[in-house]
This record gives sequence, C-alpha cells and structure tokens, in this order.
Amino acid sequence: MNEIGRRGEQIAQQYLRQNGFQIVTTNWSDGRGVHCRGEIDIVAQKNGAYYFVEVKCRANDSSFGDFSPESAFDSRKIEKFKRAATSFLRQNRVETDFYFTLIAINLLQNGGSDLRIYENILL
Repeated sequence: MNEIGRRGEQIAQQYLRQNGFQIVTTNWSDGRGVHCRGEIDIVAQKNGAYYFVEVKCRANDSSFGDFSPESAFDSRKIEKFKRAATSFLRQNRVETDFYFTLIAINLLQNGGSDLRIYENILL
C-alpha cells in the first residue's frame, strides 16, 4: 500500500473510533496470491453489528484531474469486497447484522482532509 492509502486508512480508523466503533482488524485477507478472494480495509463493530469498510483515498492533486475516490470502487472491487466479507463471516462464524461501508477521502493541500462516508451501501 502506498503512503496515500496508509494515510487514508489512518483517517478512516480515527473517524470510526471517534464515532463509537471498535476496530476488529485491518487489512484482512482471506488468502494469499491466487488463493486470495479479496481484502477488507477495516472490519469494525458497533452495537453488536459488524461493519466492513472499504477506504478510498486520493491526494487533492491536479494530476488526478476529477478522479474521485468513489470512482475507484468499481464493480470488480465491489465483487472482491463482497467475497472477502462473506469469507470473513464464514471463517469467524459471525451470526449477527453486518453492513458495508465506503469511506472516501480527499487529502487537501493544506494538510486537512475531506471525508465522505457511505453507510449501509447496497452491493
């Protein structure tokens, strides 16, 4: 993962903690190499429910044009995300409510960030 991605995940984790979530694990993968079905950036819990969080982060840099973080969460990534979440639920015998969340972050030139959260997204 590159520095922008790491920074985005740190910001997302901070946001989740500040909003009452417990971080269960980060960068969870159900395998390696050709056996890997997908990865989940953050698995969190709140009020007994599990939240599978995908973080997309971009630097506010003109070289990216209008390429938003949300646009990087394409159909291929969504399918891998769903497969990984299903594997996590199965492997950990989770039998409770679960939700899919996208956190999109733009890193601003002034050092701040613009965070948008899409909760309970339907995949």
